[in-house]
Amino acid sequence: MPLCATAMVYAAVTIFIFRLATAARILRHAGNTGNKTNRKRHRQNLCLFFILHNMIRKAYIVVFIAVAAFAVFQELMFRHYLFARHFFAAGCLPNFTAVLLLVFGYGLIKRPLTKSEALRSVAAIAAGLVLYEIAQIWMPGRVFDWADIAASLAGGLLAAALIQLIYRIGT
Repeated sequence: MPLCATAMVYAAVTIFIFRLATAARILRHAGNTGNKTNRKRHRQNLCLFFILHNMIRKAYIVVFIAVAAFAVFQELMFRHYLFARHFFAAGCLPNFTAVLLLVFGYGLIKRPLTKSEALRSVAAIAAGLVLYEIAQIWMPGRVFDWADIAASLAGGLLAAALIQLIYRIGT
């Protein structure tokens, strides 16, 4: 049952992103019809920019909430299941979700975030988590794990892919 709830959350996020894509396409083509004056077209373009910026922000909010809900679900129930059956995935799953939470949380705090700034933030956050994992070699009571590095990099790749998708849909 818990896996069904996770699948439903991911399906809802996917449907929302595709609806954003459809709305963006409709809005983009709406400005190209008729013979309007330059001033009116400029106003339409500005209005379109703010609508698309709000759509990108809404997509960031949806992804952040979905990842935060998954992180809570993971800590409360899913991780215990994974520890019982697949130890590898349970140990590195927090690193995977940490990259996504930090990237989209940063994107919500710092606005407006351009696509290049968003991708640089993904690289910086993933690199920071990898460096922290390497620093655990010298920290007493901490354990260095290559799987955590791989999970941080995989989370960074997923975050970069989501950002590419969000900005492709939003512009």
